[in-house]
Amino acid sequence: MALEMVMGIEKHAFRILHSTGGKTSILSPEMKPTVHFPSEKMDHATPHRFVALAKRLGVADGMARGIFGDLRDLYSEGHRAYHNLSHIDRMLGWLDAAGGGSEAVELAIWFHDAIYSPRGTQNEAKSAKYFADRLGPFIGEHLATEVERLIMATDHSRPRSGMYDEELIIDTEGATLDQSLATLRDYVSPRITINPKP
Repeated sequence: MALEMVMGIEKHAFRILHSTGGKTSILSPEMKPTVHFPSEKMDHATPHRFVALAKRLGVADGMARGIFGDLRDLYSEGHRAYHNLSHIDRMLGWLDAAGGGSEAVELAIWFHDAIYSPRGTQNEAKSAKYFADRLGPFIGEHLATEVERLIMATDHSRPRSGMYDEELIIDTEGATLDQSLATLRDYVSPRITINPKP
């Protein structure tokens, strides 16, 4: 399972790096946040943070908690080796380390992998629709449209626009992949033994 995680993350990393078109990250290595991987500890993707963000946008407390619970359940699906709540935690950590972003960027981070199928080709579009249906009606049309645009920017098969907010979300995702690959390799390598052929 751990080796499959490494291979899955490497495939995802290749898709992201291949989509950059030679552009460099707007994040600097000095911005590296504190993260815990592999771990259940969440420093950034907390219910308090999500509910506070939603409430600032006028969403009622109970509804915000319900939406967070739904997101937590989606990100806990058994088929998710990488696109889980730990991934969201790391992205929010990078966002904080970079000085933060707009409410649209933060919401897009929370929702960008809400719908995920390992072989799916419409994950981002389905995640954007999930956001639009679940939270969009409660936050205003302009902000909802911005969040949907940013979720779609995480589709690495699409050309990059160069817009700062899109680059920020793409770079936070790329930074988590780099960090996850390095940490996961360190975690997995001592535990993998390959039996040589006789």
